[in-house]
Amino acid sequence: MIPNALVGEILKLMIQIFPEIKTVLETFLNISILATSLLPVIIGVLVGIQFKLTQIQTMSVGLATMVGSGVVSFTETGMTMAGIGVVINIGITAAIAVIFVQWIGTRLKDYTLLLMPALSIFIPGLIGMFTLPFVRSGSNYIGVGIMFLTDLQPIVMGMLIAMIFSLLILSPISTIGVATVIMISGIGAGAANLGVCASGVGMAIASYRANNFGTSLAHIASAKIQMRNFFMKPKIAAPTIITAAILGALAGIFKITGDPYSAGFGLAGFVGPL
Repeated sequence: MIPNALVGEILKLMIQIFPEIKTVLETFLNISILATSLLPVIIGVLVGIQFKLTQIQTMSVGLATMVGSGVVSFTETGMTMAGIGVVINIGITAAIAVIFVQWIGTRLKDYTLLLMPALSIFIPGLIGMFTLPFVRSGSNYIGVGIMFLTDLQPIVMGMLIAMIFSLLILSPISTIGVATVIMISGIGAGAANLGVCASGVGMAIASYRANNFGTSLAHIASAKIQMRNFFMKPKIAAPTIITAAILGALAGIFKITGDPYSAGFGLAGFVGPL
């Protein structure tokens, strides 16, 4: 997601400033969008590596995950690719694909290279396509609910969302993953981004005496560096949670908005501010 979230936003700005090289810049922008839409394949392959699957098994999981991701849609005019898909369903499809290829194992013998990718597409992949509408609807309802409550009480919800995301960035849970799963947007996304910023900057300031400048600066990109310390002493997050609450309230007051892709980045790569 980073190429499109960071480079893509810069390119969109440059297209407006330098219209004379619009064609060249749009080519680069399209490449970054293409890379983003291949996220399901990357997730599938990384899951396969995590389970120490063989090369053909790993590629089969990647293919099945792409099929069940929701990135690709088919119409009468052809096939289109858009977005990153439904992250929860990507995980479900990848899990089913791993179980499937492990169950097959070496049963196909000399036909493994020929049949395993095809079977992975038509069995785990199709199961993923079947669950996709239900998972997408559930995720959308959560996002719509958050947006509704945020519009109803922007200051209170801004505070709560910012506080939640300030804690999520210190946990093993991906803030970007959560933001894209529920497709959070508007003031909710702006508050979420500020919550991530609060933890990043807060932890950088809190730990600068124990680290060199480079390491302290790295906290701003991701406060997950302090994950172990946070679980050992949760109270170290208290100042950042308070800061996040203040920033979340300000997001509601000044109507600071964002989208699902900016919500979880914080200051990393300046994606949120851009």
